[in-house]
Amino acid sequence: MVIQGRIAVDQAVRALEGKELVKHVGPKIFVVNGDNIDSVPQTDILPPKGFRPVFSVD
Repeated sequence: MVIQGRIAVDQAVRALEGKELVKHVGPKIFVVNGDNIDSVPQTDILPPKGFRPVFSVD
């Protein structure tokens, strides 16, 4: 989820700056399990501790 958010923000900034958008972009999909959990950076798959999203509608 974190990498998807980074990609979304990058695409939004590109659009606002009038730069070319990447047409087919997304994170590599893989299963996190007991065999690979120690090699997957936690900051790439989970938000920081204490993170709380804030939503508003005007």
